[in-house]
Amino acid sequence: MKKINNFESAKGALDVTLYANRYTDGTFYGRVSRRTVDLENLIADIAHNNAGVSQLMVQHIASLLQTEILRLLGLGFSVNLLELGTLYLATEGSIRGKSAADIPPLSVHFTPSATLKERAAAMKVEHVLLGDGLPVIDRVEDTFRTGDEAKGMISISRVIRIVGSRLRLGADAARNGIFFVPAVEDGTANRDESAWIKADAVIKNKPSALECYVPASLKAGERYYLAVRSDYQGGSVVRKDAVTVFSEAVKAEA
Repeated sequence: MKKINNFESAKGALDVTLYANRYTDGTFYGRVSRRTVDLENLIADIAHNNAGVSQLMVQHIASLLQTEILRLLGLGFSVNLLELGTLYLATEGSIRGKSAADIPPLSVHFTPSATLKERAAAMKVEHVLLGDGLPVIDRVEDTFRTGDEAKGMISISRVIRIVGSRLRLGADAARNGIFFVPAVEDGTANRDESAWIKADAVIKNKPSALECYVPASLKAGERYYLAVRSDYQGGSVVRKDAVTVFSEAVKAEA
């Protein structure tokens, strides 16, 4: 889920990404693309669409509403939020004992209103995207250098971070890994895998980020691509064939 910048007017489209259902051929499950709109974004839209409205006044009123809503919830009331639905507190699980001290921490629930459900049902999807489920590398970060000097560079024998999605490596080291792929004369990645240099130690292995040491055998001043090869599908599921994705080229420096 992405958050748009503070006091930025919210612009976007209603998108749904489809993913193949591996249990039933020819079917998909969908996920609505989400970006978080917070109070500042709402204020920016209100001010943009209503000339003369004070952003500071709207922000102040919203703060008062938040305080009052929390106070009323603490008094045992449910709160109708702008006719969009009802916010209320509830208990969960079994309770051992009959005193107030035995009540576990309360949870927050929200029941959408009929109006909200009707409006949601009438909303039209503008774009349908196909999610192939492959790992995605967004960027490579040098944890040793900072600022502009770190852009497009990696430090030999230091830790780098590969940021993206679905990056987690599988358990079989022979089928999974992070590779440093030399760039050839035309600037593309060397497809001869015998020239690839595999990272010896992966110190972070998460779907959103990988971290490893840059091998000391890399040549300073040369350009390399980062290749992530993984057979991890999710949960206990392993891909039949490992997939490989590449980053943009980076320059190795001592």
